[in-house]
Amino acid sequence: MFASNLIHIRRRSMYFLTALTLLLAPLLSASNLSVRAAPAYTEVGGPIISDTTWTLANSPYVVVANVEVWQGVTLTIQPGVVVKFNKDKLLQVK
Repeated sequence: MFASNLIHIRRRSMYFLTALTLLLAPLLSASNLSVRAAPAYTEVGGPIISDTTWTLANSPYVVVANVEVWQGVTLTIQPGVVVKFNKDKLLQVK
């Protein structure tokens, strides 16, 4: 009797695991997983309060809010870096 109960339990477990796999497979398939690529640009805006460098590796920079470089602070823009401005946004150096 014990052996037949064990076989029955194993069989039910297999049915359960098969059903679970069939239900979850579409949710876990590679086509449903979305991986966000890093943006191909860097958004900048707001005050720059410490020395900062905009690098070619993070270019282009898109100014999405006014940028203000505080007095005594240096903003270095490496050669070749592209800086784009959204409408009505500006770079102000104090």
